[in-house]
Amino acid sequence: MSDTGAILKSCLSAAVPLWILSFKDKTFSELQAIADECTPILTEHGDDILFQSKKKGGSALAFNALAKSIACLSFAPGGVDTFGLHFEARSLIDTVAKRQVSQMLEEEDPEYEEEEL
Repeated sequence: MSDTGAILKSCLSAAVPLWILSFKDKTFSELQAIADECTPILTEHGDDILFQSKKKGGSALAFNALAKSIACLSFAPGGVDTFGLHFEARSLIDTVAKRQVSQMLEEEDPEYEEEEL
């Protein structure tokens, strides 16, 4: 794998889960609208993800369109596999919710021991 590919995977591993969590309360129609907004950006500026854009912020715009699109796709049953990575919104959201509940219980009862997730 090239350095660019490794960097892209690393960046997506950080960005996509953040977008998933920010989209967790969106309806299917809202997710579809977000993905639709990203499509022209990716088709016109997708190469700016791999090759630095001449326009300031162009690469960031294209990268975020990619990350948002993948996050939207991750809400499909079973999630989505891309660039050798797997993203599944339901699994991530459930894991975060369990940790939040455990943290709340622990704050109320310091002797509470979290079970393995």
